[in-house]
Amino acid sequence: MLVLITKTLVDLLLNLIIDDIIKGNIKSFLRGIIMQFSYDKLWKLLIDNKMKKKDLAAKAKITATTMSNMGKGKPVSLETLGHICEVFNCNIGDIVDVVLDKKEA
Repeated sequence: MLVLITKTLVDLLLNLIIDDIIKGNIKSFLRGIIMQFSYDKLWKLLIDNKMKKKDLAAKAKITATTMSNMGKGKPVSLETLGHICEVFNCNIGDIVDVVLDKKEA
């Protein structure tokens, strides 16, 4: 019985992965499983400096899509993080944390 359940779960997961590969979303799918990022420190910096997200986007030359990705805890480029660090005169660790999957901890 346990073998049948395990095989069913494996088949289900493989089908989901194959569907994502077909749709071209495998990188996004894997990132969601492996890790996310927390930009809570950045949002606190914005509040402390009485800035809005749109103000930061303008000063750091960040697109609305990138700001949206950060709001969802998704990865952004090191270059983007560098531009933000220039605005606040800080280091990357002052604005972002890696949130590792509990399975890896």
